[in-house]
Amino acid sequence: MFAQQKSTQRSVNESLLYPSAQVYDWGTTLVVSPHPNHEVLGCGGAMALLRQMGFRVHVLFIGDGSRSSLLESVSDEPNINKEDPTEVYELIEKVGISNDAAVFLNLTQNLVPQRDQPGFEEAVRLCLNELEHFQPDTILIPFLGQGDRDVQASWQIVRAAARQCCYPLRIVEYRLWSWNSPIVTDLSTETRHKSWRLDIKEVVDLKISALDSQHQHRLNLPFKDHDHEMLIHLANPWEVYLEYNSEDLN
Repeated sequence: MFAQQKSTQRSVNESLLYPSAQVYDWGTTLVVSPHPNHEVLGCGGAMALLRQMGFRVHVLFIGDGSRSSLLESVSDEPNINKEDPTEVYELIEKVGISNDAAVFLNLTQNLVPQRDQPGFEEAVRLCLNELEHFQPDTILIPFLGQGDRDVQASWQIVRAAARQCCYPLRIVEYRLWSWNSPIVTDLSTETRHKSWRLDIKEVVDLKISALDSQHQHRLNLPFKDHDHEMLIHLANPWEVYLEYNSEDLN
């Protein structure tokens, strides 16, 4: 496992690095986060860059924050309370996103419906409503291979909604926390896609400042387990993305 982690980390470090201006082509962007917590910072640098360029950015939170989060094993803090979104508002404000740009579907966390499960079509309808209202040029969603079932469910919901959208969308997958999770997509083998890194060094301080003081302090400590390594990922001066178009979806 350790050798596999080192190999994956090395392949990521060697992937093509694009300048920050690359996100200019993304235009108006909808960011999808499975949970209302720090996971959204997986693309925090891109969000900050887009806002500095003057583009509109909305964040769609799928789960309601009612159950355990990916970070609880790291910080022993409760997940953001679904009845009080103040914390998540403060989080995204650090990278330039206003409160009214946050949308909550409030689906029960860890029970977000997957394809062929009850509630899936309704979740797709809610997501499609946001797409039709906001009309983004680009959607940012987590890599399928990242973390728990809610990531998979969110990925399926958003892609199903994108297929029904009345115009083609650029879809960009972002890495949440861990650099050793595999890049997985259900695109056909004929579909041309690419994985690459975005240079965010000019805004990485904004991204790190979005963490509370406890998490910032942990970034300076010796890390002894995988959970802590996932937090180190935030301090990288680049973010990893995989890009394709909604027309490529099967």
